[in-house]
Amino acid sequence: MNKEAEQALQESEQKYRALFTEALSPIFLVDEAGRYVDANQAALGFLECSLDELIGKTVWDFSPPGMLERQQEEHAPFNQPRTLETDYVVHGRTKTLLLNVVPVQLHDRTVLYGIGHDITKWKQAQKALERRNAQMNALREVGLDITAQLELDTVLHSIVARAIELLGATEGGLYLYRPERELLEWVVAFGPHIAQVGSTLKKGEGLSGKVWESGRPLIVDDYAKWDGRAKIYDHYPFAATVGVPIYGTSSTFLGVLNVLAEPPRTFSADDAELLNLFATQAAIAIQNARLFESERQQREFTEALEEAAAVVNSTLDLDQVLDRILDQVARILPGDGFGITAVENDAVRTLRWRNPTGLTTPADHVVTFDDFPELREMAETGTSRVITDATSTLTEAAPKKWKWLRSYVSAPIRIADAAVGFLHIVSRQPNHFSPADARRLEIFAAHVATAIENAQLHQRLLDHAEELEQHVHARTTELKAQYARMEAILDNATDGILVTDAKGNVLQANPVAQAWLGGTLSKPDTQRLQQTIRAMARFVSTTGERLAKKAPKVTLELTGIDLELDAAPIAASGTPPTVVLDIHDITHLKSLERMKTQLITNLSHEMRTPIATVQSYAYLLSSTPPTDEKWPQYLQALIEETNRQARLGEDILQISHAYTGRLAVLPRPTSINSLLEAIINRHQLQVQEKSITLAVRYAEGLPDALADVEQLTRVFNYLMGDAVHYAQAGGCVEVSTALRESEGDLWVTASVSDTGEYISPADFPHIFERFLREEEPQARRVSESGLRLMVVKEIIRQHGGLITVDSPAPAPTAAAEPAGATFTIWLPLAGGRSKRDTPPSRPTTP
Repeated sequence: MNKEAEQALQESEQKYRALFTEALSPIFLVDEAGRYVDANQAALGFLECSLDELIGKTVWDFSPPGMLERQQEEHAPFNQPRTLETDYVVHGRTKTLLLNVVPVQLHDRTVLYGIGHDITKWKQAQKALERRNAQMNALREVGLDITAQLELDTVLHSIVARAIELLGATEGGLYLYRPERELLEWVVAFGPHIAQVGSTLKKGEGLSGKVWESGRPLIVDDYAKWDGRAKIYDHYPFAATVGVPIYGTSSTFLGVLNVLAEPPRTFSADDAELLNLFATQAAIAIQNARLFESERQQREFTEALEEAAAVVNSTLDLDQVLDRILDQVARILPGDGFGITAVENDAVRTLRWRNPTGLTTPADHVVTFDDFPELREMAETGTSRVITDATSTLTEAAPKKWKWLRSYVSAPIRIADAAVGFLHIVSRQPNHFSPADARRLEIFAAHVATAIENAQLHQRLLDHAEELEQHVHARTTELKAQYARMEAILDNATDGILVTDAKGNVLQANPVAQAWLGGTLSKPDTQRLQQTIRAMARFVSTTGERLAKKAPKVTLELTGIDLELDAAPIAASGTPPTVVLDIHDITHLKSLERMKTQLITNLSHEMRTPIATVQSYAYLLSSTPPTDEKWPQYLQALIEETNRQARLGEDILQISHAYTGRLAVLPRPTSINSLLEAIINRHQLQVQEKSITLAVRYAEGLPDALADVEQLTRVFNYLMGDAVHYAQAGGCVEVSTALRESEGDLWVTASVSDTGEYISPADFPHIFERFLREEEPQARRVSESGLRLMVVKEIIRQHGGLITVDSPAPAPTAAAEPAGATFTIWLPLAGGRSKRDTPPSRPTTP
């Protein structure tokens, strides 16, 4: 019986053992210390170990960190049945069982019998669903923020904060793409180890730069050891990093969103995908904000243009228009300074200036095109320009007060295809302006051009009206005074002017003509004049043309006066034909003609004697054998007469040059002492042959005079030659220089004195007027002075100087002794030390 019971018990045990081993659900037996006592195959498969590896281990060996502490805090009784959800860490992976635990008696001890259900996949699905729900909630909240908040900075901060929270990151931020500068700018930052807002990256630089370059997400597990890190992040303790591109509509690149985490956290492709959802929301926020900002700017721009157009059409006051337009520009386009300038030759002058940031630029400030070369190019091409970096365009010559300038945008103000000025916006920051700013500024510049053109037209109308009024007033005054003015002209004319009818009857005559017709001429001369007037009037009125076109002017040689008459018709519709005659006194011209004839006669007389002498000596030479002792004497006399004739011809040529303006005088600073010394040396032989004493007195420290060396040499040669010629044997010739004052002016003087014949003061005027005098001179020396002094006087006159002559009267007791003469030349100082441009008629303090 016992044997049967034992067998039945063994069979039952085998049966339950088989059920325990083959059960599909994991079954564990654990003692009170938490050690595994037994486990079926399903449990061993769940824990991924063998029974031998499991026996002796505790449940805490497979539990996540903190599980033991949580169990102890719960104080669950060991022998109380219960159901619990337990996590197991198996080879680094977390698995979850739903356990039903009951205490059972095994032999002599109580163990916990636990049968479980593997709910790992369900738990993962639940967590994924929860995570998805959290993501959806976060995205929904971001969407609500985008809808409710138009402030871009606030929305982007919300997006970055929720992305960091959902991805379990510690830090993060967002770069925005700045197309005008072709770089990324750090605009949102969360975390203690993030770069400062405003930092920038170029394409391909750092993680965000490479995301921009590739257009795809990028994950880096250890940024500090990554070769592609940016230099600005060299000292930041980053570890795991993920960045995704932000794309708007039409695949427009907008920026990069990235998050970072402390170890051991790393990021997966799923994290990158999740972050990409936030990047999409960021793209929507950026585009919405930009659309709103664009709409706002366009609205403000339209309003500003309407205001500018209204003010242009409402007033012609240019100052008011420029001020109002500049106010509208400052309203819609940001900058540190706003100005309107005008082009003046190669410079630009400030007309109006606004300084919202306190920069000072005075009114009428002027800069040149050389200081701002870009302005010259804009003026020539008529196109606006954006200068992103002014430091590369400003020249060293630019005013120091503009050294703060980093960027500016300018639009030319054009009228009739020519730039008359510029509209400017300037900034302290580089890359501050965009091409869109330039296009907007061009529209305002067109309004400025219209305002300037309207003001100019208005001013021209005002000027024209004023000019017309002045013209009417002037014309009225002129008409009122015309008769009096004509009378004054006729009364003061030196010619005789008269108006006759077609028959020659005098209708009007000025005082000069009245005098000739009414008594100053003899009766026969008056009758000849009247007959000539009538004949000329009939001729001109018949032909209708000026007398000079048909016949030469009429000349009347009357007693003591010579008159030249010219006549012309007066064309006036609706009035009888009249003739105007001009009667010109040409007596002086006739006198000059007679003097010219006299000059020719005198020259013929002067040349007749030397020519006869030459002919005589030539005859003697031809009739005398060369062996005759007189033959050399005749030859020498012939040579001297020939030389004299040559000098006379040279003198006549010099006179011709002087009086026809062909005498070239080119003054320059000249030492008169040095010039005289050379000339004196040239006359030493002549002085010695005549046994004349030569005295020289040079003034020490004599300043230079303005003189033409060649012409002044000719003057001194003439004077020295005459002095030696007229000085008697045993006499003296003296040359001296001095610095003299006359009428408050300083002059350099050079004097040549001789002990020749006395010259009377009455003959002084005739010395320099050979052949033009009518009375015979008292002194033989004057009559024989030749033509040279005429040349000397003209040369000195063209130097701006003066030549004077003095001849002291001889004492009554020494009438036979020579008195001589002194010729003094006065020349202006070099270097402008003379106070006058022309010398006095005669020095007062020689």
